[in-house]
Amino acid sequence: MTRSRARTTRALPPQSAGTQEATDTRTPTVRLAEVAALAATSVPTVSKVLNGRPGVSESTRRRVLTALAELGAPARPRRPRRSHLLSLRVDNLDGPWFQELVRGVVHAASEEDLEVVVSTGTPHEFDTWVAHSLQRGALALLCAVGLPSTRAIDLASGAGVPVIAIDPWRPTPELATVTCDHRAGAQVATEHLLALGHRRIAFLGGPPALANAQLRLEGFLRSMHEAGVAVEPDLLRAGRYTVACGYRAGQYFLALPEAPTAVFAASDDSAVGLLRALREAQVAVPGGMSVVGFDNLPTARWSEPALTTVHQPIEELGVRAVADALDLAQRAPASQEQLPRVVLPTRLITRETTAPPT
Repeated sequence: MTRSRARTTRALPPQSAGTQEATDTRTPTVRLAEVAALAATSVPTVSKVLNGRPGVSESTRRRVLTALAELGAPARPRRPRRSHLLSLRVDNLDGPWFQELVRGVVHAASEEDLEVVVSTGTPHEFDTWVAHSLQRGALALLCAVGLPSTRAIDLASGAGVPVIAIDPWRPTPELATVTCDHRAGAQVATEHLLALGHRRIAFLGGPPALANAQLRLEGFLRSMHEAGVAVEPDLLRAGRYTVACGYRAGQYFLALPEAPTAVFAASDDSAVGLLRALREAQVAVPGGMSVVGFDNLPTARWSEPALTTVHQPIEELGVRAVADALDLAQRAPASQEQLPRVVLPTRLITRETTAPPT
């Protein structure tokens, strides 16, 4: 298992932090995010007011105190933390998705005077990560996509250490979660292609076992059904969220007796690989085929042509995960129903790879 310590004072500010609204499904317990929204400020600022720390203007402090009073929350400082360490586990640090997520976590942690230890490793090392994090006295554990075993989760719970699952690969009713609205994002992408006049639309999905891949497929199929457009089985492909997978899918779609006029690729990396296959086959984009991705990674802006895609607030996922970790470290929910379930919105970014069919 590879570990690296992220010095929070060097964190880069997230581009999307604080710009997205979130849907929280929980009991009416007052949380930092609710106070921040009412006071028109950030979660870290609310935390500074609660803990009596400097760096907050008097007008902002008064807004926070007023919001606390309106929500019926005590304005006294929260109890001292037993630790200033967050432990974050990601599958790898090579891909831009994980890099942006780490940026969000480290930035939010720096605002709270916390340090972050970032770990990577194979799935079978997950429980070892939990044990090592508890030995280091971590305040909370954050895991992205991958998940510890039930035994390891119980171990953390018994130690009073919350575990936050960020975009977990499967539903996790036993954990607090932070994710984005994958189904709605897929729907808006599909509706965009339908509005342009496309009817023969292919879908290139992710690994079928992944929860987000399932939701994106559901969103695509729902929009097609609502538009009264039949989906042919040969236009549905599943694979990994990789450039190589997108490249092979592009070759497959082009080899069909009737190629699709548009493809919704459920990841930007897949879309970039698809664009490469189309370019090699001298198929113009969007003239010969339209392409939509999902993620809005930096590569989407710099692909040729620039990729139309669904933006998911990756850095904000990390920011909200830290906020929930601090909340849960201060209070132990009485039941699973009280665990925070944060779903951040997605939106379509229209660029150069979509146009009406010719």
